[in-house]
Amino acid sequence: YDLPGTEGKDRPQRSQGDRSAQIATLNALNDAGFDAAKFVEGEVVSTLAFGAFVRFGVSGLAEGVEGELDGLVHISSLAV
Repeated sequence: YDLPGTEGKDRPQRSQGDRSAQIATLNALNDAGFDAAKFVEGEVVSTLAFGAFVRFGVSGLAEGVEGELDGLVHISSLAV
C-alpha cells in the first residue's frame, strides 16, 4: 500500500533483524534516559510528501547506548 504522492518510490526496507535491533536500541535509550529535545545529525534515507526518514546513531543521546534508529522528520520541521 502506497500513500498518496509516494507511488513508485523506492523506500529502504529494514530486515526483521534490523527491526529487532532498533527495538533493543529504543529500550536501552528508554532505560538510560535521554534528552528528547536534543538535536542529532543523521542521514536522510528517503523522502516523502510529508517529510523525510532519517537514520541516526544514538551514542550521543545516552551514555553507554549504541546502535542506530530511523525516525520521521515532519516536513514542517525541515529547513531549506
